[in-house]
Amino acid sequence: MKKYTAAALVTLALVLAPIVVTVEWKPTTAAVLPWTTFSESTADTLSASPGQCRQGVIMVVTLEKAGAAYMYFYAPDTGRVVFATFSPEGRPAEIGVGTVAPNAHDNIPPLAWTKFDGEGRHAGGPCALLYPDQA
Repeated sequence: MKKYTAAALVTLALVLAPIVVTVEWKPTTAAVLPWTTFSESTADTLSASPGQCRQGVIMVVTLEKAGAAYMYFYAPDTGRVVFATFSPEGRPAEIGVGTVAPNAHDNIPPLAWTKFDGEGRHAGGPCALLYPDQA
């Protein structure tokens, strides 16, 4: 139950976080998702709900697979997606950002992964990552 509470708090904090952030990308392959398509992830979905950024409505999804917690945020108007992995303690561990190709809506796109930095590059929450040109 702690994991779900932590995930809910992280979701709330990310959605309500300030929108301005400076992003410096240093891709890593450390985080690997257990799915290659969004359809595959539906069996592991704990919750899915609309969210709100100043720039538009987003989708917020919480998932769990083999005891590991994940979240993703998707902006349908930009095609950008942000995935988050969590430590066993329920803290965000890594953030992956990518753009879904217009002709491949079900495929999870290649993601640029970085270690979570809540006070630096990720302080603006998912809205700043989903709408980087408007942050």
